[in-house]
Amino acid sequence: MEIKDFKPITVESKKEISEFLNSSKSISCELCFGNLFAWSKVENTEYYVNHDENALCLRNNVHNNDINYYFPIFKEFKSTENKIGCVKNFIDFHKKYYDTRFKFTNLLTEQAEFLRNNFNNFVITQNKDHSEYIYEAESLRTFSGKKLHGKKNHLNKFYSLYRDSFKYENIDDSNIEECLKLSWKWRKLNRYYLNDSMLEELHIVGEFIKNYDKLNLIGGCIKIGGEIKAFTIGEAAYDKSDTVIIHVEKADYEEVEGIYPAICSMFLSAHPEFNFVNREDDLGDEGLRQSKLSYRPLYLLDRYEAFEKEETIEI
Repeated sequence: MEIKDFKPITVESKKEISEFLNSSKSISCELCFGNLFAWSKVENTEYYVNHDENALCLRNNVHNNDINYYFPIFKEFKSTENKIGCVKNFIDFHKKYYDTRFKFTNLLTEQAEFLRNNFNNFVITQNKDHSEYIYEAESLRTFSGKKLHGKKNHLNKFYSLYRDSFKYENIDDSNIEECLKLSWKWRKLNRYYLNDSMLEELHIVGEFIKNYDKLNLIGGCIKIGGEIKAFTIGEAAYDKSDTVIIHVEKADYEEVEGIYPAICSMFLSAHPEFNFVNREDDLGDEGLRQSKLSYRPLYLLDRYEAFEKEETIEI
């Protein structure tokens, strides 16, 4: 493995990378192609396919020389010995070219456990800001039950106010550009809270919209009086998965009461093939965290980081 072997993620990378992601059958948003592609320019994400080990290596470089590796993803079953060897190859490669500590990012629980059980040179910590919120799809279609009573009231209010004027549509070439316009309006609504992460998110939304068909995304929007007031964009976690990952959900919440529960419910009702929903992480934002908790997640999909211990670095 050489530095030149790593390639940037492009739309054309989808077929090669998805072969590995589909085999992993992970419902994490960090291991679906659309998310990897959309964030790749912001996080400087690269990939390398090791054909000898039939493994996919992903890494990003969010800050200068701060290299973060994903746990290797295999296209087929690998023994513990094979996996250990692949991890060691990653570490040896990093030490050959960089003088920083080796780091794994976005580890799932089973991957973190694998490192704990087979290596003694990692410090493993949970990154709670990146835990992903998993929900039962049916509960978000109907908002039935006492715990979601408040959401149900908001949804009913939406129907009572806009029953004769709203229309739900699937996103396609006829309406997708208007979705982008709503994203910019959403930015203006939140101008007092605008920060670097919000600007990055607007870039990500643009990537999803510009490459909507090429990424095989799915989405829906609500129009009131012929104008889009909310939209959502997502994708199946992997090929034929029963979990949908929601990448984007934007709404004109100041003008339209109950619009967020409405777009959530209508989108999932339009896609009965999904049994579960991943609404991604909260990035440590307290307001976003409370919003995601208010939809009553089934569980949180935890993520971890693993740093190589200081004493294992050769000076």
